[in-house]
Amino acid sequence: MSSIVGVYGKNGENVFQYLVKMLRETTHRGSKFAGIDIDHSICKVKGIEKLLNQNIKGCKGIGVVSRDVEQPFQYEGLDLSLVCDGEIYNKRQIEDLTGSQLLNNKESILLVFKKFLSEKQNVSNAVERTLEFLEGIYAFALFYKNYFLITRDRIGVKPLYISEEKGRIAFASERKALWSIGMFNTYPLPPSSWAVIRESGIKINYIKNLEEQYFKEVSLEKAEKELLNLLLKSVEKRLKKRKPFGVLFSGGLDSVVLTKIVKDLGYEPILYCSGAENSKDIRGAMRAAEELELPIKFYYMTLEKLKEKLPNIVYMIEETNPLQVSIALPVYFSTLQAKNDDLEFMMSGTGADELFGGYARYIQILESGGYTALHRALLYDIKNIAEENLQRDDAASMSNSVELVLPYLDCELVKYALSIPPRYKIVKIDSICIRKFILRKIAERIGLPKVLVERQKIAMQYGSYSYKLLQELAQKNGFNKNLSKKYGYHSPLKLYIETVARLKKVPGTKRELEELVKNII
Repeated sequence: MSSIVGVYGKNGENVFQYLVKMLRETTHRGSKFAGIDIDHSICKVKGIEKLLNQNIKGCKGIGVVSRDVEQPFQYEGLDLSLVCDGEIYNKRQIEDLTGSQLLNNKESILLVFKKFLSEKQNVSNAVERTLEFLEGIYAFALFYKNYFLITRDRIGVKPLYISEEKGRIAFASERKALWSIGMFNTYPLPPSSWAVIRESGIKINYIKNLEEQYFKEVSLEKAEKELLNLLLKSVEKRLKKRKPFGVLFSGGLDSVVLTKIVKDLGYEPILYCSGAENSKDIRGAMRAAEELELPIKFYYMTLEKLKEKLPNIVYMIEETNPLQVSIALPVYFSTLQAKNDDLEFMMSGTGADELFGGYARYIQILESGGYTALHRALLYDIKNIAEENLQRDDAASMSNSVELVLPYLDCELVKYALSIPPRYKIVKIDSICIRKFILRKIAERIGLPKVLVERQKIAMQYGSYSYKLLQELAQKNGFNKNLSKKYGYHSPLKLYIETVARLKKVPGTKRELEELVKNII
């Protein structure tokens, strides 16, 4: 777990203070180790505050704060260094390729890049071969000679943002790091891409990712077995050496399947569920935990707790969309409880809905356009899952220094799931459309009871009552239709959340909302 940053100054200004300020803004992503490389002069210390005593000058630099290992990594004899947020899973294959024994999986990126660069003195070729060879989740930056090479994994599990203004180009794991140095025009580096940052600007390059077509000739039984095999592999490699850990648990199919697999592998996870007392998610999670015979902890959301925590949550997730905020709330409160239990990792079922047709809107797409239209919708949603879901969940969980582990979004599993016939994902039986049909078959195959296999779950923001609580909180603070109309908003809840964001000085909020801030203090 890390936060990575970088600043490329075009006007010769010293970037040291910028790097330190950005890192201090994101120490919740890792605070044990801190390091910077400015013009290939590297400094590594324990704790961000010790960086303040350093006297390093230069106009180009990368930096990192990390929980697990000292960075930046440096390749001796070359102007080449690396900062990385993420994890590489194929360490053994990399050791075979490079002939080196690795102490840390992140360091492997440096060695693979150097290996391919030495074979053909072409940087673009080396980067693309490196990304093709790596198996993992990551956002990383290579500082090579006098330019940066930055990239994200194929699905976009790890976030990375870019900004270019005020005579400099910068990147960071979170937008607030860029805000802290006065750079407000930010955008995410797309998943499955890499960029060159140099004095001339930013050039983004895309690599081949998910295929448009699917195979029509594969049996349901064969698809079930292969998906289960891939899911088992995905869980195993993500849980290696991670004890104890938690599961973000709602009692729905996605989290129940993962939890059963984890239990069958010999782990004993702690389940966490957040919602209003007696909400559907709380009741469903309680029943599922009893069936699985595993301990579960509940966080009961109330209006008082939401009012206390909402300003920080909105700032941390960098988002004012009411739907996005309402989804982030259960993630935030569950990971907060996990943090209080000294956990560093939580498993989540994110991605299963997009892979297997879990959303209700997929039925409408199927009925209007058939299975080809359904496949295209699923593919589109997976390609856009980073911006729609992952960045929000990452920010919510990492604000509590808890990292989400996402087995359904293993690249090999995603590719296979998108290659099977979509008719296995939504099946019509007796005029009733059964969503995530093949995942339910897998649930049966691993021995889950019928009551859990067949449970129909509604979206988290409704099942936990988080959206309803937000609406009540806005109303209680005097945000109604007349007030929202006065300030040019269609929704009282949107106006309320924007006002909360204004309280925290979130960029992009309207200055006139200052007069409403007193209503929420």
